[in-house]
Amino acid sequence: MATDQVPPGRRWRPRFSLLTLLLAVVFISASGGLWWRWEPWAPAQILTTRKEIGALHSTSLNYTLFAQKPERPSGKALSLHSPSMETGWLELEHNKFPRKVLLPPDHAGPDRQLEICDTATDELLAVAGSAGDWAAFSYSGRKLVVLGAQSGAQVWDSQAAITLGQPIDHDGENIMEASFSIDEVRLLTRSDVGTVCIWEAGTGRRMARLNAKGINYATFARKGEMIYTKEGHGSEERVTVWHRRRPEWWWGIAWLPEFWVVLASAALLLFLTVRRLLRRKAPRQNAA
Repeated sequence: MATDQVPPGRRWRPRFSLLTLLLAVVFISASGGLWWRWEPWAPAQILTTRKEIGALHSTSLNYTLFAQKPERPSGKALSLHSPSMETGWLELEHNKFPRKVLLPPDHAGPDRQLEICDTATDELLAVAGSAGDWAAFSYSGRKLVVLGAQSGAQVWDSQAAITLGQPIDHDGENIMEASFSIDEVRLLTRSDVGTVCIWEAGTGRRMARLNAKGINYATFARKGEMIYTKEGHGSEERVTVWHRRRPEWWWGIAWLPEFWVVLASAALLLFLTVRRLLRRKAPRQNAA
């Protein structure tokens, strides 16, 4: 028993083996790396030259915007960057899927309703609620998102003309634009204060939020799991390319190597600690 007691006048100090200290350093370093890489989306590249930025805007669109008169006849194609809804209806027609959206003019008032129609027959399939200010098709045209200044956003199944999931509320901010990922699983929205969120298109649940502000343009890339965002104007304009590190849900951390390093080092530290305690307890039991 005397050998297990601390001599008078001396404090008990924990003793660590070299392996324990090494594992502790690895655990702390990996934990810091896991915290640093926790966000599912991270900036991977920043483009600043006009040639690089211009290449991003040259992507072909999958729908055409038409200007129309108040009685909704066919009109001439417009640029998506300069639409006017003051004088008449606008028609958003998908280039391949037989669906189009009719957006009423601004002077129709707060009760203006956005209409989903069949392109071939011009049949009205559904009324996408009130105060619909803008809409965007997915790449295949089978999904549609309707944006409202006061009502947030709502994803629709354009083929069945039914809503999908819950309405999207961008933290109470006005949604200015939205786009689908190429696989149509995710929906990206940008607010009027320059924040960007990613949502699950089928349910309307928020998956992630980009760690940036002041963004004035955002869209999914056509290839790969990337997002393009634009900040600034004129000579200060720049484009940030965001890369998806892992799935957005909490279990997505299993895709990060730091997670497994933390798990393995923590398990080894726990094993060494328990083994040391058992070894210290064994001589006391034998002495008793």
